[in-house]
Amino acid sequence: MAQRIDVNTVLADDWKFTWGGQSLTIEPTPQAKCKHTYQIQGDPHFYMDGQIQFDFPQANCTFIFTDGAVLVAQAPASNQAIRDCHIFDDEGQHFALGQAGAFDEQIGWLFVQQNSGEFYCTANTPITNNVGQIVIHPKYKDA
Repeated sequence: MAQRIDVNTVLADDWKFTWGGQSLTIEPTPQAKCKHTYQIQGDPHFYMDGQIQFDFPQANCTFIFTDGAVLVAQAPASNQAIRDCHIFDDEGQHFALGQAGAFDEQIGWLFVQQNSGEFYCTANTPITNNVGQIVIHPKYKDA
């Protein structure tokens, strides 16, 4: 069961979410199977273990973690720093971080954490990593 540690920190089953102004750090708890650390920062960029993975394809992006936690990260518009985050756990709780008000129900693009710790986007549209202009192609394959 997730719990709020302080105004900027939420502790879920496997993840600690820490708000830092216009950024979010996601660290594994001691019992987590996945040991990667994630950050959302910049305009916004998604990092895993300090390495940029992708730019947000739009202002809102949603991340589903293997422990059932769901993170909705929201920026005011594309290419702007995140403004707030909403964390939902598997016990029916909602935690707002940042400049959050009521959740506006805009979830944007959906990313699902894989057992490897990597996040796969459910969209078929390639995502750009503007650092080096690399295009990240969809990873899910039709079965």
